[in-house]
Amino acid sequence: MPPHRFLLIVGMIILAQAQSAFALDLEVNASAGTQFTSNVGQTAEQQTHDWILTPGLMTRAVHRDPNLTVDADYRFIQRRFQRGSFDNETVTTGTGRIRAHLVPERLDFTIINSRTESAIR
Repeated sequence: MPPHRFLLIVGMIILAQAQSAFALDLEVNASAGTQFTSNVGQTAEQQTHDWILTPGLMTRAVHRDPNLTVDADYRFIQRRFQRGSFDNETVTTGTGRIRAHLVPERLDFTIINSRTESAIR
């Protein structure tokens, strides 16, 4: 499931369970990095150099009350190759969890989403 669909489902459940007071702790961090490689293709022949830029965004949302528990932690990072050695790519990783306590200590509804990626070149 794409992350934006998961977050939409999270929002709908939160709104359905919302009471008069609702607290959501939200944390957003931005990052930027750069890397130079003299052999971007990791080959013995045709060694080419490139700069790889990596802007990123990390998000975390937490809510806990007797009726609803929400915990989401996602990281979005883009790899941009300055000389076009490879296509730019976006990597999304993270975990999201929603638990609605429909009948206290008897019936819970749980949604879990986990996303991992690894690039092999």
